[in-house]
Amino acid sequence: ESLKKPDDDISALVSGTAPAAAGTHETPPPAGEPTENRDEASAEAAPAPEPVPSPQDDAREDESASAARTPAFRGTEETPAPQETITIRELLRGTVEVGEHDVFYVHAVTSEDFQGLWGIIQKGVTENFARGVRITYVPDYGVHEVSTHAITLLLVMARNMESLLKASAEGRWDYGAMGTVQRIQDQTLGILGLGRIGRQTALKGLGLGMRVLGYDPVIPDEDIRAMGFEPADMTRVLAASDYISLHVPSMPETRHIINAEALAAMKPTARIINTARGPLIDEEALLAAVRNGTIAGAALDVFETEPPPEDHPLLHEPNVIVTPHAAWYSEAAKTDMQVKASQDVVNVLSGNEPVYPLN
Repeated sequence: ESLKKPDDDISALVSGTAPAAAGTHETPPPAGEPTENRDEASAEAAPAPEPVPSPQDDAREDESASAARTPAFRGTEETPAPQETITIRELLRGTVEVGEHDVFYVHAVTSEDFQGLWGIIQKGVTENFARGVRITYVPDYGVHEVSTHAITLLLVMARNMESLLKASAEGRWDYGAMGTVQRIQDQTLGILGLGRIGRQTALKGLGLGMRVLGYDPVIPDEDIRAMGFEPADMTRVLAASDYISLHVPSMPETRHIINAEALAAMKPTARIINTARGPLIDEEALLAAVRNGTIAGAALDVFETEPPPEDHPLLHEPNVIVTPHAAWYSEAAKTDMQVKASQDVVNVLSGNEPVYPLN
């Protein structure tokens, strides 16, 4: 579920937490949600041993239980099917023995799981990687969908569409229902994180005629200018933007980068958009900032806990727009995610280099 959205590029908002090369990442998702391809020399394929039934296999007598765990890759005489589902924590703790030709589903459902996966990507698990464990991802399946969703949320807020639609449905034919609205071409869009999705969001903002400020600590200012955006540090983005869109990875270093202090640095007329990762925003601080007028509003596609409880106050706050982690979705994006992920599994199991390696 957490892998629905393409991972936002692996550029962090804290220096030294991201890969050194610019543009080699987006902000680690949704197979998803924050480094681009890092090629390694592919190892020569060794002949695979015959699959050995595990104790779990012997125990799976119930047909429905077996069907629920049926892997997409069933294996061949040369290459065994996935033996079982394991968790990130089991892999990190070394409680699962990984053989040279073993294939596992690695299950990640919580933010801690994904932080653990990011730790594997950065530091490796020497014993397991020495046996040829490869990690792949699909970083580009929903780039246009997420960036379009971010701009859509921006426009809904900019034109106060919710109030207009409500007034029209109630039979009130009055443009005044939208309140005070500013011309979008006079507004500034701030982008935090200029990976794949951040860049596309910024380009779409430029297409609307907005001034675009971009911050990404791993991309040199001259490269940001070459993209057509105005480079700025985070302090300036917070202070000068009318809309701020987040496109950074969820990592320990970026947790709650939008906190009470950051919100207080924004304009009282500013709004924030998060289609990246829920933990980037301190939700209690955001609720307080919207209610006391520190900022004008927010649009959220992600929460720290998903789904959020029905009584979560941000779901019912008039100046907050919420969508249900839907930014990643289109039929084409869903197909790309499934096909590209499966193809790299086939590549690795066939002894070929994956298209999207992370190690």
